[in-house]
Amino acid sequence: MLPSAHFASGVVLFTIAHVLGVNPLLALPIVIGAVLPDFDYLIGRMHRTKITHAPAFWFLSLTPLAILFPYFLFLEIGVFAHLILDTIDWGVMWLHPHKSNLYGGVMRRKNISNNWTRHYLSHNGMISLELTFLIAALAASYFFLPL
Repeated sequence: MLPSAHFASGVVLFTIAHVLGVNPLLALPIVIGAVLPDFDYLIGRMHRTKITHAPAFWFLSLTPLAILFPYFLFLEIGVFAHLILDTIDWGVMWLHPHKSNLYGGVMRRKNISNNWTRHYLSHNGMISLELTFLIAALAASYFFLPL
């Protein structure tokens, strides 16, 4: 997914938490977590093969912190929302470190070796998902979040 869809999914989850009565400052890490795994892109290409896209890494590092500090639970929720979305388009190493295979991935099955963005933006299913998340985030923000 593009960063905009990850951010939008974080906004939707934040809004759900707000509607359920969670303190907004406590729920804010959901939005941060929804984009956090993609910061590995700054390290290099093929960022989905880095440890920051391995669920075990996040589970083992954030769960102990979440027991002590609830902020990390909400950060973890955002991170796992990110990983679930990434499973749809390119895949995620769900069994890392046991296996480094990418699982999922509608776009990966097309064997795209160059100009990934052009192929992604020409895929009707991916564009539909991107727009769905953006519209849901705008609607959630407009209708459910106070000004």
